[in-house]
Amino acid sequence: KTHAWPESFPDCTPALRRAVNRWVKQELRRTSGAKCLILIGPSGTGKTSFAKSLPGYYNYFDGQWRLDIWKNFTSYSIFDNIGWDEFEEKGFPNKKHILIQNGYFKVPHETGVLIEINCTQPAIMLLNQGLHEGQLGRPPITYEEERVAMFWKEHAIIYRMGSNEYFYKKPLVPAHDENQVSSSSTIVSDDELKASGAE
Repeated sequence: KTHAWPESFPDCTPALRRAVNRWVKQELRRTSGAKCLILIGPSGTGKTSFAKSLPGYYNYFDGQWRLDIWKNFTSYSIFDNIGWDEFEEKGFPNKKHILIQNGYFKVPHETGVLIEINCTQPAIMLLNQGLHEGQLGRPPITYEEERVAMFWKEHAIIYRMGSNEYFYKKPLVPAHDENQVSSSSTIVSDDELKASGAE
């Protein structure tokens, strides 16, 4: 692994560190009844790097469901770049099955055949604020929305990162210097050099 939690994240903000440490300690090793961790925050703050840094093998789904990469033996599963409200529309199994360790259930293979998987892994769902949070970012209005909100309150740890929270600091972008040449204007391919005779 490229990173290891918590050693690789010395700059992680304190409240965020406490929240994920609590989840790691209380839920990560469970094979049934674990609450899933739903992290809602800005992109570029290290959510994915954190999720991949935990001990053990993981299933990783980046925007789409792929049954061919699901492994029953992994320690946990990561769901990234998927809209909360579009989860099932993108081909994923029902959230109430795959995010809360529902054990054995069947999912459709691309051939149309139903394949049984065993979901005993805790899940981490990574959502970008505004873009992916869907119903999780709105107060429930209808009775059904209220029931769904109560379900996830019981079965998930939902952490909304503040604007100044991160797993690692974003690198500072230097101010523009009039004497600085744009990097895009200095990139020339080998073919362009040969054609210009400047080789």
